[in-house]
Amino acid sequence: MSESKSVALAYPRLCLAYFLQFAVWGTYGFALTGYALNTLNFSGPQMGWIGAAIPIGALFAPLVGRIADRLMSAQYVLSILQFISAGLLFYAGLQKDFMPMMIALILVGIFYMPTIPLINSIVFEHIPNKDNAPRVFMFGTIGWIVIVLIIQAFFGAGNTKQFFDVGAT
Repeated sequence: MSESKSVALAYPRLCLAYFLQFAVWGTYGFALTGYALNTLNFSGPQMGWIGAAIPIGALFAPLVGRIADRLMSAQYVLSILQFISAGLLFYAGLQKDFMPMMIALILVGIFYMPTIPLINSIVFEHIPNKDNAPRVFMFGTIGWIVIVLIIQAFFGAGNTKQFFDVGAT
């Protein structure tokens, strides 16, 4: 494959990777607290804790990312962390009680949040012209918006656990 062809293919692949990275976050980012309140009938404080669970996990995420990134390539670490996060999201969707869901979501934060700086480093490593990085990064925002609209329109918004399943796949 010629170099100009591989450069031309780099942008769509990086845009797709960024789109999917933030689409995962969008699956639960908007619907989670509504599901906890309306479907699981969690109390107001419990709903607040559920909403804070992933950010709490994110506090510890740099440790996971830093340790793993030193041991393996960023792409490998990214895939491992995404698979773990997917399993934890699926598990969280099965929970009906507050504490198991809270623990699962904290673990999602611990394992999912390091994937954001990892995808950034992958983009900067593989993008042919670093000045075009914002054009790739905008696909993260588009991914988040598109999946929120899809969850709202086709997967019961925050009234069913389907958004967990979509995020896990």
